[in-house]
Amino acid sequence: MIEAFLYDNYVEIMMALVEVTREHGIGLEDVVLELDFMSYGANPGPASVGKFKLDTFERYTAGDRPAKPVTWTNLPMDRILSDLQKRHRISPSSIHAIVRNADSSGSIYPVPNGGMWSNEALACFPLTEGENLERFKSIVNSENHNIVVFQLLRNTLFKADAMAGLDRQDTLDFLTQLQMAKGGQ
Repeated sequence: MIEAFLYDNYVEIMMALVEVTREHGIGLEDVVLELDFMSYGANPGPASVGKFKLDTFERYTAGDRPAKPVTWTNLPMDRILSDLQKRHRISPSSIHAIVRNADSSGSIYPVPNGGMWSNEALACFPLTEGENLERFKSIVNSENHNIVVFQLLRNTLFKADAMAGLDRQDTLDFLTQLQMAKGGQ
């Protein structure tokens, strides 16, 4: 579920990573990705609809931990954040995600480092038709490159639909129809 989220929201995550890393002068390995899949009654968890939070590792683990998720009261957050520090020491070159699962349990997930999830790939964002896209192609394999190009198109459609008052599901339904039509030819 987490890997599917990462790949489905790759472009949005990388764009947000650009902001956080440049604002704080850090690499992506010093950022924590927060995902909340826990539903609230009839409402799906924020991560279930593509929402996430990024903040610095230091803000999650140092001092009074200002980035600590305050609504995750059902979880032992101090222990989870302590475990996050240990994981960061063991695998310092990868992004770590803290996750509240749909069953209200918590976990830490090390995002695979390298390739798509590297500082080199991050430096290519925002992806445009020019030099950044060519550099990105050389970093990731062709299959992942095609996925990212599709996501760029999808993000453009999300923005257009939002301006037209349509929701994310309308865009996803439209894209599914396009994929089915392409497969039927």
